[in-house]
Amino acid sequence: MTQPRLKSELRGALGLFGDASPFGGCFRHLVRAVRSTGLPHVFVGSVAVHLYGVGSHALDFHLCAASAERAKAKALVEHAGFVASPGKAWTVYDPATQLEAHFLASGEPAGDRFRYPEIRLPDPAEAVEREGVPVPTLERLLELCLVTGRLQDLAYAARLIRANGLDAAFAARLAPATRGAYLDCIARRIEEDETDPPRRDA
Repeated sequence: MTQPRLKSELRGALGLFGDASPFGGCFRHLVRAVRSTGLPHVFVGSVAVHLYGVGSHALDFHLCAASAERAKAKALVEHAGFVASPGKAWTVYDPATQLEAHFLASGEPAGDRFRYPEIRLPDPAEAVEREGVPVPTLERLLELCLVTGRLQDLAYAARLIRANGLDAAFAARLAPATRGAYLDCIARRIEEDETDPPRRDA
C-alpha cells in the first residue's frame, strides 16, 4: 500500500476517534505497527463498533490474528514501539498513552463455548475494510456482541441495530444460535421507540 493511500485511510478512520485525542493517536500508531508486520489481522471490539457508526468509551483495542501468527505479530508490534504488558501474555501497550492492545487468536470461542460453540473469533480472511481498517462484517460483529454475555456488548448490539437501520428480517443473516438474542434486541428497540419517540429518530 502506498504511503499517500495509507495516510488518507488513517485520516478517515481517525475521524471517528478524534485525530488529536490520545485514543486516536494510539490507534494511528497501532495501525501502522500492525500493518508493518505484513500479517493478516482483523480489528474487533471498540474499533469495529466505531467503524459501524456507534461510539465507544472503551480505551483499549482488540485484534485477531491466526493462532500460528499471533506471537510473531505481537513481537513485531513490540519492535515498532509498543511494550509488553506485565502479566498479560497477549497484550501490549503504547508508552505514550498507556492504552493497551490485545491480540486474540482467530478461531477461539467468542463467548459462552457451551451455549454458542459455533461462534468463533473471526479469521482475517473474513474481514471487510471500513475506512481502510479490516473489521468483521456487520453480521459477524453482531454475533460477537451477542454471545459474550456482557451487558456492554449487548448494548453495543442494540446500538448497532439502531445505527444501521436493521430490522427483524436481518436475523436470517445471523448464526441460528444468535437469532433469539438479536430478536430480543429488536423487541427492546421497538419498545423504546414507542415509549420515547425522539429516540426513534435519533
